[in-house]
Amino acid sequence: MLNPKSGKIWQIAYENNSIGFEIQQSTDVSSWQKIGFVKSQGNSHVISSYTFLDKKPLPGNNYYRLKQIDLDGASTYSKIVMAVFNRKGISFYPNPATKTITFNMKTVKTVDIYNIWGKKVLSREVASDLDISTLPSGVYVLDINRGEYRERLVVE
Repeated sequence: MLNPKSGKIWQIAYENNSIGFEIQQSTDVSSWQKIGFVKSQGNSHVISSYTFLDKKPLPGNNYYRLKQIDLDGASTYSKIVMAVFNRKGISFYPNPATKTITFNMKTVKTVDIYNIWGKKVLSREVASDLDISTLPSGVYVLDINRGEYRERLVVE
């Protein structure tokens, strides 16, 4: 899985004639910009871990994907993931999420999560990761630091 601000970003179980991974970013999921490249192992039958850090994310929604490139020029794309960056310096990822969401540690303190009917379904003090595994699939509203910042979260 690709997480734009984590240490271990993605893992590959098997590689055959791979050159590497082009990291791409978008704000609208239709036009993509190359923001980096990570050379791969080439040929491997063991799990390989790769990292990349987006040092200049754009304010708002940032979408990321990997373009895996082979020696013969063939390529495939990863699943698209989203990270949210705003002017207050608060960010979280991935979105959509399944088990946990990760916040940057600088400013996040209290997170309240509301369902689409406005009912609070989760409230936690957060330093970095928030377990959302008990939430059913759906769309939620995150109220971070008690109203200073609100963002939509999709749970798959």
